[in-house]
Amino acid sequence: VNNEKLGELRPSAANDFCVEFKEVPVSRGEIKAVGTHANGTVVTDRVIMSGVPAALTITPSHETMMASPDNILEVKVDIVDAGGNHVYGANNPLQFHVEGPATLVGPDIYISDREKHEEFEGTMYIDVPVTNLVRATGQPGTVTVSVSSAGLRGASVSVPVLPFREVQVAGISEPTLNPDGRGPVAINTEEANFIEAPQVLRKFAGEISFPASQAASFRSNLDAFIKGENPAVTGNEPGYGYLLDALCGILTSTAAYTGTKGYVVADDYNFLVHQFNTCQAITGKVSRLKVGQAYKTWLTDYFARTIVKEGKDRNYISVCNTLDRIPAGGKVVNVGSECQLRDLYASNYPGTGLGADALKKVYKFAVAINPEITFKSVRNKKTKERTDYYTVKEGAVVLLPDPAVIIESGASLEKKL
Repeated sequence: VNNEKLGELRPSAANDFCVEFKEVPVSRGEIKAVGTHANGTVVTDRVIMSGVPAALTITPSHETMMASPDNILEVKVDIVDAGGNHVYGANNPLQFHVEGPATLVGPDIYISDREKHEEFEGTMYIDVPVTNLVRATGQPGTVTVSVSSAGLRGASVSVPVLPFREVQVAGISEPTLNPDGRGPVAINTEEANFIEAPQVLRKFAGEISFPASQAASFRSNLDAFIKGENPAVTGNEPGYGYLLDALCGILTSTAAYTGTKGYVVADDYNFLVHQFNTCQAITGKVSRLKVGQAYKTWLTDYFARTIVKEGKDRNYISVCNTLDRIPAGGKVVNVGSECQLRDLYASNYPGTGLGADALKKVYKFAVAINPEITFKSVRNKKTKERTDYYTVKEGAVVLLPDPAVIIESGASLEKKL
């Protein structure tokens, strides 16, 4: 460790030719293992104990691309410390941007799936290094791929795109595709991951920075900047406080890194602007629901927190379509301790006279419009029978639509808020 020899072990049949050095201290620097064969051959492996994440690196799989729509470039992104050493386990959110005659194949935003469990969606990004793909559009030029992450120095790489040249292979002909009349595949706007919401905050093209000496005023400076760029913004909008929190966090992190200034690059700012605008589109729809105010207040903070603070992508069109199908009225319940949905309905709507199938439709509708109600179906291994559990979390505020209204209208929802 750091050129200090801590011991020597010999592999043998008794230890399955594997040796283990115990009680090796963990310290900043380099840990190195040196193996010497009986014939004198020496092999060395080492691991550098990295510092805190400081910068991104990006490496292309090829030095050039070809101007054909089937040509793919792979870029590998890593997170390194100030000395350029790989940071093991680093999984900061990553944002990709492409300029030139190419498009991004993979997601433009990578958020680690490390904390997800039994999720249906994700990027399969656990920690770095991670890759993304870029596809040529068919025109020559230069493609520049950039990657950024809050608080880290960004990275970019440029790759020339050469005119298409058919590779001659005996017996195989691959004619060039004619781009005339070709169009993009139609996008299902309810399923797309990234849909721009109506603009409340305008995007900003430059870098926002303040001297590190003004750290105590970062929040008020940001507030003045945002309102100066967007005169209609009051600061009372849902999620505005979370927006300032996120931006202040970036300023504080970058100020600690540079020692002279805190800064927010345009990509980071505009990502948060997108999240904020999405939040406004959804919470605006929530405010117009004809249901109890307590549910609307809770739902507004839920969307502000998950979208702006936690950075969760939401398709505002899909969410608003779900909100549109919530019927007027219903009963709002403040839940004390965790309970089952069927018990809440039994106490709030006694004597409905509905059968098991009808009640199941009511429960599923309630699950769809209440984020704090979860559904789980458990199969008994012995009897092979299933039991459905609709669990309401402790401290939740939930809306219970009138069962008669749900059944009479035939309303159903496939997507959960």
